Amino acid sequence: VDEVNKNNGAMKFILGSHLESQLPYVDSKKIENNVLHLTVLDAEKYGGKPVNVELKAGEISLHSDWTLHCSSVNSSKSRRAGLVMRFLSNDVEAFEGWNEHSVICRGEDPSGHWKNNLKPTGEMIPLKS
Repeated sequence: VDEVNKNNGAMKFILGSHLESQLPYVDSKKIENNVLHLTVLDAEKYGGKPVNVELKAGEISLHSDWTLHCSSVNSSKSRRAGLVMRFLSNDVEAFEGWNEHSVICRGEDPSGHWKNNLKPTGEMIPLKS
């Protein structure tokens, strides 16, 4: 949505880390202030130093969830807002309740694993449950 650069906390990727598929992780320490509360120890051994990905407003980053990524704190006065979408086939199963935040975009989910959240009405932002 917004321009992102090093000053406002652009995402950083460890290139090639997706080749390892699912990496072992531990619960983050509170001081890390991680959004997903997960930490990969010694992350740089999976591809080297993180590389900043700077984007202009309206540009996108299309990458595998298996690519290790993070961002620094936004130390600027500029807003850094974005949108995350994950697309996958319905035979994939989520863990830790991630399936509760889904929308079926096409087809059906015969297993019923993925919750098909309805389009919100009005401008209300739902509270995190």
